[in-house]
Amino acid sequence: MAGYERQEQTETVVYRPAAGGTRSVQALVERPGRQRQDGLPPVPTFAVTVLNDATVGVTPAEVNSGGDTIDLAEFPGGTGVARQVLDARADDANWTTLTAS
Repeated sequence: MAGYERQEQTETVVYRPAAGGTRSVQALVERPGRQRQDGLPPVPTFAVTVLNDATVGVTPAEVNSGGDTIDLAEFPGGTGVARQVLDARADDANWTTLTAS
């Protein structure tokens, strides 16, 4: 993650577990645009890649899909808004990708 930080490709997001507390983590945020979910109007969706670490990132095992939130801005440099974490997967031993909307 440090290499990405040096290249200014990361941003700070706030992970909020449903069980309480908060954790600020560095993340690579992909903003693929708006997608329809369950027949509702299109909503912003995000792929958020963080370190697979319970202290400085997020592990898939700790995620409560549908209960946890993550503060993200819809556009880079914007104000973060709480978004529901829909899914978490370990890409490998080092990285976790969260899907949020």
